[in-house]
Formats: sequence, structure tokens, C-alpha cells
Amino acid sequence: MIRMLKDLFISMRPQQWYKNFLVFAALVFSKNLLDLELLKLTILGFIAFCLASSSQYIFNDILDREKDKRHPKKCKRPIASGKISLPIAIAFSAILLIFSILISLLLNFWFLMAIISYLILNSLYSAFLKNLVLFDVLTISAGFVIRAISGCFIINVLISPWLILCTFLLAIFLALGKRRHELILLEENAKKHREVLGLYSKEAVDQMLSIMTMAGTKRCLRSKFSIEIPSLKTMARFTVSQS
Repeated sequence: MIRMLKDLFISMRPQQWYKNFLVFAALVFSKNLLDLELLKLTILGFIAFCLASSSQYIFNDILDREKDKRHPKKCKRPIASGKISLPIAIAFSAILLIFSILISLLLNFWFLMAIISYLILNSLYSAFLKNLVLFDVLTISAGFVIRAISGCFIINVLISPWLILCTFLLAIFLALGKRRHELILLEENAKKHREVLGLYSKEAVDQMLSIMTMAGTKRCLRSKFSIEIPSLKTMARFTVSQS
């Protein structure tokens, strides 16, 4: 029993939960971090996203279990290795999803819509979008944007276009950077690791990274957007300068 609980926890990929800290962005840049009531609500939102993302990781492992069995490293995952049976994996994924939605209901309608949108987007990613060139990184980036704007829904502040722009550009830059790293590291074995890598080339990714950096810098520094959360403009300039 203890071993199964450990395997279930591993399948939740807790090492990936740091991505969900993005829900705190609105709290930080609206200068409400010291508001304990809003902080509590945002923590609930963070937990909801952790449960939702873990549900999707397990769902993805269920879909890829046969492929993972043939992979030298992924074959050791609890679901692919058979340590967790398919019925238990499905039930656990559903339980996580339900608890995520229940927590969302405690917050507000718009946050619930954000969670549902995130779940639908990631389900589509697991089903087929992850195998489509460019759509894979765009889907990943959209997931980060949903996290960011959900933080605005939680504390009921206006969504700054800067928040959307900076989150999207940084996420797509990091996603493309990861694809580039995988291509260099894995070389001819890249496609075996991730099917969509067979559709990428290092040269093409380098060009896309250059275009994104230049376009993002120009857009962020010259945009005439109105800023509902003033500190976000500083974040935008810092983000593109780091790119």
C-alpha cells in the first residue's frame, strides 16, 4: 500500500509544480502580497493548479504507456512499468481533477473557467498537439498564460496586457530553448525521445528564437498598452533583456 502511494505521488510529478507559482504573479505585481486574505486565496489557486497539472501528467502517462514501455528511461515510470494498474491510474487522475475543480468552485467562476480551459488544452496536447510542430510550444505557452491570468481572477484585478505578453513570450522562448537543447543533446535519438523533435531542426529553432527575441523586444519596449498593474512594465523590460 505504501509503495503504491509512493508510486502515485511520483506519477503526480511534484517536481513540476514550480510552474504553478505563476498564479502568484498578479498578487506580486499588484502589490497585494502582504494581503493575507488574498494570499490565502492565491495559495488555494496554486493547489488547484498543482492537482490539475498532476491529473494531466497521469493522463498523459496513460495515453503513452505502450510507447513508454519501449523507451530506455520512461519505461521505469510507475504506469509504464506496471507498478500502477491502468484502472487505479485512471481513477487517481479523475480524483485529482475533481478535487481541483472543487477548490476552483471555492474561489470564483472565472478561475473555474481558467482551470477548465487549462484541462481541455492539456488534454488536447496529450492527445495530439504535442506531435505537431510549433503547436506543441504554442500549447505549452498558452498553459503558462492561463496560469498567469488565473491569478488575476483569484484576487479580482484587471488583466494587464503586459502580463499576457511577457508570460507568453518568455514561455515560448523557454519552450523553444528546451527543444533546441534536446536536439543538441540527443542528436539522432531525438525523435525516439519526443516524436515531434523529428520535425524540428537546430537551425530552424535558432531562427525562431531570434525572431521571437527581436519581435518581443520591439513589442514590449514600444507598446502603447495601458498598464493596469504598473510594476508589470518593469517586469516586461527585464524579461526581454534577459532573453
